[in-house]
Amino acid sequence: MEFMIPVENCTGCSACLDRCPQNAIEMKENCEGFLVPVVDNAKCSDCGLCLKICPANNVVPVEEIKEPLVYAAWTKDKEVLRQSSSGGMFSELARTVLNKGGVVFGAAYDDNMVVRQIAVETWDDLARLRGSKYVQSDVANSFRLAKDYLDKGRFVLYSGTPCQIAGLYAAIGDDYENLLTCDLICCGVPSPKVFRLYLASLEKRYKSRVTGLAFRDKRNGWLHPTIRLEFENSKIKTILPADSPYSIAFYKVIYNRTSCHQCLFKRGNSVADITIGDFWELLRYQPDLVNYEGASAVIVNTAKGNNVIETSRGRMELIECQCDYLLHDSNLRKSVKAHSDRSSFFADLDHLSFAELTKKYMKPRNVIVSKIAQCRRFCLKWINRIKCC
Repeated sequence: MEFMIPVENCTGCSACLDRCPQNAIEMKENCEGFLVPVVDNAKCSDCGLCLKICPANNVVPVEEIKEPLVYAAWTKDKEVLRQSSSGGMFSELARTVLNKGGVVFGAAYDDNMVVRQIAVETWDDLARLRGSKYVQSDVANSFRLAKDYLDKGRFVLYSGTPCQIAGLYAAIGDDYENLLTCDLICCGVPSPKVFRLYLASLEKRYKSRVTGLAFRDKRNGWLHPTIRLEFENSKIKTILPADSPYSIAFYKVIYNRTSCHQCLFKRGNSVADITIGDFWELLRYQPDLVNYEGASAVIVNTAKGNNVIETSRGRMELIECQCDYLLHDSNLRKSVKAHSDRSSFFADLDHLSFAELTKKYMKPRNVIVSKIAQCRRFCLKWINRIKCC
């Protein structure tokens, strides 16, 4: 059993698995907890198709980047806006597709809190796809399922990270008129293995199984989100990101996939029809336009994407902005730099307990500082409510 390409380049998109005519490829978790393709040489016919279609092996840098349409946007549906991490743009794109009898793919927690790419066909089920999941999702069989829907003439919205969208196109082998793709302004994907350890530490601490997790709960406002945990015993806990070891390590960029540090799908190489993310830069350029309940940056990359935006316009607040507003968003323009402790962190992953990893690499603030921050958040919560009234 051998790896196809250098593991540091692989994004784990699994397009090779879908396209292999001999079923010789299997996605397996490596020592860092990321899925990588492994080839069974006994089955492999050496046709080379996997390397030919691999997005990480075939990116041609764009020499001239055209300026796309850029909007600051948020949904007019207050309930959807409250449930969304930023401005609710994904939900409105999904609503347009569902209204056409289409299917929407996105990241969701399964019953075991594993994040997978799934398909939904109803508005009620769309709630599972909302919200940020700070861990790499498993695409599983979603590419094949999306192709089946497309071949049957169904309209499909597939949302994911830029590398997952590139993997989708590689897996299905073509673009479809009835396919809309949406990627994210991505700052890298954390290890599912670390996420499992984090959940296990929470369950040990609170003596109950985690059944729900929102990394960007907006009850204190869009600018001051909290982590909301739901447990099987019906208890709910709220944690500030600066007090969560998992979030601390996320913002330090300690446990991202290696390919994230040399991402090939940043601005100019994104193949999605639409790119969405938080419009933090609006605070810098036009603070008077900021919606404190959430504001999305919407980047329209294709004519197909623009048509869907126009179809959805009546349900959204859309403010056209200069592309320059996003130039300072480093997550859009360049790869995240790996933390100097990354190698030692993963070397310790199988040898230290999560408590020991926390103490060594992601130690939260002391209790006094944390309490002061909680009081500040409480005040900001009421200030935000006043601003939104």
